[in-house]
Amino acid sequence: MDKLLEFIYLYPELVGLTLAIIAEWLMPFPAKYSPASFFRLLADGFAKKLATSGSEKQQTLSGWLSLITYLFLLLAILFALLFVAENDVWTHALLLYLSLGYQPVANRTLAINQCVDHNQKSAAKSLLAQHCPYDVNRLSLFGVNKLSIEMASIYFVSAWLMPALLFIVFNGVAAFAYRAVFEAYLCWLPQSPTTRYYGKGVTAVKNTIEILPTYFFAPIYSVFSSSPGWSRLIRNTKVKWQESKASNNNLLVWLSIVAAGCKSEMAGPLMISDRKIVRPRINSQSDKTLSQPNKTMIHLLNWNNRFRFTVVLFNMAILFALIFTSKG
Repeated sequence: MDKLLEFIYLYPELVGLTLAIIAEWLMPFPAKYSPASFFRLLADGFAKKLATSGSEKQQTLSGWLSLITYLFLLLAILFALLFVAENDVWTHALLLYLSLGYQPVANRTLAINQCVDHNQKSAAKSLLAQHCPYDVNRLSLFGVNKLSIEMASIYFVSAWLMPALLFIVFNGVAAFAYRAVFEAYLCWLPQSPTTRYYGKGVTAVKNTIEILPTYFFAPIYSVFSSSPGWSRLIRNTKVKWQESKASNNNLLVWLSIVAAGCKSEMAGPLMISDRKIVRPRINSQSDKTLSQPNKTMIHLLNWNNRFRFTVVLFNMAILFALIFTSKG
């Protein structure tokens, strides 16, 4: 036991990362009281005040300045708290825990799955609207299922994988700041008529940060489910996807892997503020999403759980290997 405690103090980053992942999985911070709720409130306030008028160039500039001011305010508050609190790895692990936000969405997706299974369309739409920035009122059960899978995938990448990686490479402050960027992106979507140009800055920052992790970890992620042909789906869809200018290539990669692994159709048109967003369908020949919607959602949630469980096991294996090597 003494040896274990010694290594916890020698490798606190590894232990902190593992504990944060487990804690968010088993005891996710209540979404209503999470920092993400404050991020959304602040970002929405910026958009309502500053994204309503001006030329394209003026709105784009306004969006960049708003993003800088938004992050400055949040980081100023954070550093003030760190000045008072103990600025150590355990505090940064707590920041990582607060930055993770996939599990509440996974729990809600599971509830949506039960509604879809019982043909409770209104209840499913109400649950989906809690974490989806797009219009859900006109969706069929087929559309609810597809969009639920897409949002769960987006949150897995942007509210779990990215904060964890930023914690590993930098610290908890970087993870916390990225989660703030992600929440601002959801509020300032460039697909929305009101933030079409205003959201360009935050979208560029988010997409740039996610490029390397996407092209490195997405293929690894595909191994945790049978996903043959996902690269072919990307090649077949890439030109139309880029022409639509509705979403970035990072999302295309992840949705293509999910479509191949779940053997279902992904993407397609969306609605936001009564405006149709045209996107090509990925794996449109597949009808599993329509015929077995409940199994498709469960498949994705289990897939994500396998990935997370492997990460936890990998971290623990490294820790025990270090202990064993030291004893030797």
